[in-house]
Amino acid sequence: MDYAICGVSGILSAAIDIFLVGMPESPLAGVEGGSLSNFIRRKIEASLPPSEIKKLEKEFWVPYDSSTNRNLRIPVEGLSTYFHRFQSLGHDPILGFVFGVLDVMNGTFTAIDKNGKFIKQVVVNQETAGMKVFEAIDLVFGHMKSDIATPRGLPAPFMTIFNLFQFGSIGEYGLTIAEVARSMYGQGYDFTHFLSISVPVAINEALVRGAYCIKRVKEGHKLIESLPFDLPFSKKPKLSTMLFISHSIATAANAGKIAFAENPLSINYAQWLAFAKYSLSQLKWVLLQKPALRDKYVQGFIDSDWKEIDCVIQDTWDELTQGSIVFNTTRQSGV
Repeated sequence: MDYAICGVSGILSAAIDIFLVGMPESPLAGVEGGSLSNFIRRKIEASLPPSEIKKLEKEFWVPYDSSTNRNLRIPVEGLSTYFHRFQSLGHDPILGFVFGVLDVMNGTFTAIDKNGKFIKQVVVNQETAGMKVFEAIDLVFGHMKSDIATPRGLPAPFMTIFNLFQFGSIGEYGLTIAEVARSMYGQGYDFTHFLSISVPVAINEALVRGAYCIKRVKEGHKLIESLPFDLPFSKKPKLSTMLFISHSIATAANAGKIAFAENPLSINYAQWLAFAKYSLSQLKWVLLQKPALRDKYVQGFIDSDWKEIDCVIQDTWDELTQGSIVFNTTRQSGV
């Protein structure tokens, strides 16, 4: 039953990724996005019309939003209106709340150029310098909101770091990983598309965790013991293994999709992140935690058997000595 749950969930997740998510919409390249990807993109665009975006851009100005090298003291190679968010660490949906917040508080601009060089510099306009941390977080969040629905939106989480990967020889042109990631962003592989590819991953998680909880309750376990996540006093190694198997199936299917399409835009980045996470936890379980728990389990049986033997010996001794007076003739030192 556990394997069946993993298989059904993984296959369903893969089917949603293949038939509904598809690839990001790229009008310049003539690529039509998947129905789910387009639906999410249209919803976000409808919630943030151009007038609202302009208002947010003025209200939430940040020092790390330079789109050209014109006002920068240190030129950033590759910086342009198309790719400045892909190179600015402050625009990363996760890293931005570290580097972006620091840039706001210090009046700086932190970026990685197209050659993988890390550059941090003080900008000409430092009106945000000295801002408190929570004010800076609010400013960064507001600025991200102003960028998410633009034609060149925010990059996918951690995708900015790929600028550092100046190695590899991919495709007929021998592109590096950094060049492939840059090209993917330019063709619409942004944070909005990341949200759409996260849907099948979230469905996979929900199905496995929900089925695990229902199955445990039906087996007679208490609800607190059947909750589909780890608690400080209750770890769920079986649940972790089930999630690893289901995500492995979905990841294998995505690998097949990439091989068939021969297009990096078909990569489900969110699925590979989930696979990496559960692979590490499964490796830790197999190599470290499982042997220790197995030894503890076996030692528990050994201790129980010894207690049983001790009780048998004591009962036998009591029967043999019943009605008799027993003297301890052992000579102790000093007596």
